[in-house]
Amino acid sequence: MKSTLMISLGLALALQATAQADVTSAYNANKQGDFPKAAEYIEKALNDPKAVTKEKTWRYRGDIYLNIASSPEINAQFPNAVALCKESYFKSLEIDTKKEWEQENTAGLGSLQALVLAAASKQYEGSDFCGAFSNFGVASEISARFGIIDSVAIYNGAYCAERCGKMEEALAGYS
Repeated sequence: MKSTLMISLGLALALQATAQADVTSAYNANKQGDFPKAAEYIEKALNDPKAVTKEKTWRYRGDIYLNIASSPEINAQFPNAVALCKESYFKSLEIDTKKEWEQENTAGLGSLQALVLAAASKQYEGSDFCGAFSNFGVASEISARFGIIDSVAIYNGAYCAERCGKMEEALAGYS
């Protein structure tokens, strides 16, 4: 009985150390500019129940996917980087009840918003209205998270939705 308890305790500690090691490895790979490896580590860490309850796991994930979304040569390998980045920072803000890392998460979301607005402008100029609609939507969601109504992003998103043939979304935006 005693040996079973000791084995269980040892296994639990080893699993916790593995999750922490993945988060640390993700952080280090991100700092070194190896964003694909960082993404691999952070996604692996999310399989651990303890890691998903920690604010820093989600903040690091947001930082990693922000770097991926900002890197044209890597971004193509991760087409959902913007969505994962936004989701991660939102989750980090939700978990950070003491608001210890609010400034870092807010800065990350601000950088993501600037990135998607720049992409939306280029897409609009290139007549990729469906892509621009999507990016204006992300920018609007980020503003809404902070209680701000970004009427410019909403209007431009509605216009792009109309040009893209998404009339319901266009009407919702114009409303």
